[in-house]
Amino acid sequence: MSTIAHIYIDENGNADLDVSKSGVPPYFIYAAVIISDTEIEKARTIHQSILKANFQNSFIKSAHIGNDKSGFAKYVDSFSRLNELKHHVVALVVDKAKISKTSGLSFKPVFIKYFQRLLSKTFLNNFQEFHIIADSTGSQEFKESLERYLAEKGGIEPTLFSNNTFELAEDTKDEVLIQFADLYAGALGRYYCNCTEENRAKTIHDIIKSRITIEWYPDNCVSAIVATDSFSSSFDVNLLSLSRKTAEEYIDSHPDDLCNNEMLRYLLQESHIRPMRHISSKEIKAFLNGKNIEIGDPIEKISALRDEGVVIISPIGKKGYKFPTSKQELAEFYNRLSSNIVPQLRRGYKLSKVLSVRGYDQYNVLNEDEFKVLRSLSDIVNKQS
Repeated sequence: MSTIAHIYIDENGNADLDVSKSGVPPYFIYAAVIISDTEIEKARTIHQSILKANFQNSFIKSAHIGNDKSGFAKYVDSFSRLNELKHHVVALVVDKAKISKTSGLSFKPVFIKYFQRLLSKTFLNNFQEFHIIADSTGSQEFKESLERYLAEKGGIEPTLFSNNTFELAEDTKDEVLIQFADLYAGALGRYYCNCTEENRAKTIHDIIKSRITIEWYPDNCVSAIVATDSFSSSFDVNLLSLSRKTAEEYIDSHPDDLCNNEMLRYLLQESHIRPMRHISSKEIKAFLNGKNIEIGDPIEKISALRDEGVVIISPIGKKGYKFPTSKQELAEFYNRLSSNIVPQLRRGYKLSKVLSVRGYDQYNVLNEDEFKVLRSLSDIVNKQS
């Protein structure tokens, strides 16, 4: 695998917090597309094929894509072509409507928080050298903030890693691959934040979900895809928030656990977008493999995360994993545990009883102190039979 990463950054929306103003969108989005050095030539070839198919050989600009059936088809075709390229996308989606315009919050801390995760959890673990190119329409303050982070907190000393670069460039003249970041940022703004067509939004998400990791700010905001779904009265956002928090706390307290953290980020991302959906083991493995992380059966990792207090369920009769969204889902999860555990305890009790009745107590290991807890549980289950 290449040790050199090329990172292309663009934005959608603006940083004005007063969303009551005419023309001020309620969301602000940053997207960073990461492509390894070995994939750059293929990326340029795919870029040309997208231009030829959907943009009359000019340039990719999400603002110029119509919000209609034709525009949707352009996004679908472009992302389908991009799926042939090995790459990953990290995006920050800020719901400005949930941030008070009088709070004094500037976006600088948000950017730093985002790129701290971006670099330490996505780039620095996988690449030894990187070249960042951001669209020049972005702010100089943003560039300077990130450069300070790289120098002070990123563990990157310029004297040792002199090949690392950061520059601003025009996406139509200097570096056309920035247009990929524009495409992703635009799709997030249209289908994740201002969705009016549920089916279109879910189609786009199904195409790009294995390539993208989304950070949401504030943490309690959800995509517009969720807003278009019809949930039963049992849907409990507080339970979902609690479950998500246990995952986020694990990630924060285990920064070096790359496999579990990426798996949890994927579950978190899907819970923002389609919280009722169960994520299959196959889908989890495919996502991790796309990030060069090999994993066996995810159940082993999920079990270990549950041992650490992360609330993930897999209800009886349903395949896959998710964060619970109702008391009923928790009951289904416990029913699944009960259907596995209770019969085993009854069998253990019956075996112990047979050995005692027939005078073979010397073989009845259930009476030994080593199995004291198991013996007590077996007795309880038998009394309730």
